[in-house]
Amino acid sequence: MYCGICGTDIHAYSMAGIMDWELILGHEAVGYVDEIGQGVTCVKPGDRVAVGPPGDCGECYSCNTGNPNTCIHGFPNTLGIGPNTQGAYAEYVLSRFPKNELFKIPDGVSFEQAVLFDVLGVGFHAFGVQI
Repeated sequence: MYCGICGTDIHAYSMAGIMDWELILGHEAVGYVDEIGQGVTCVKPGDRVAVGPPGDCGECYSCNTGNPNTCIHGFPNTLGIGPNTQGAYAEYVLSRFPKNELFKIPDGVSFEQAVLFDVLGVGFHAFGVQI
């Protein structure tokens, strides 16, 4: 439904060689779940979700020492940034990590408000605020 424009998107667009030009950008997105794959139980079709970085992999040093925000697999697996991903400047996106990547939007929060979750989360994290 909505996708923010991140500084990373601007750099990727304006600086040759930063990202693969076949990559569809857009990683600060909100929308509806259209379909789910086999075994997905965290969301259902029709749910309103914010799409975030895939979060902790549970395997790397950072994740296993309580620092999933520095997961070495997080950035490369993020939609619209990582190789072999496609971002939200498209009609549909595929979440490969729905349990760690899709966050249900509470009733009463509009898509226009929810699309700011990533930007606000970075600000809170910068000041050490626990959400």
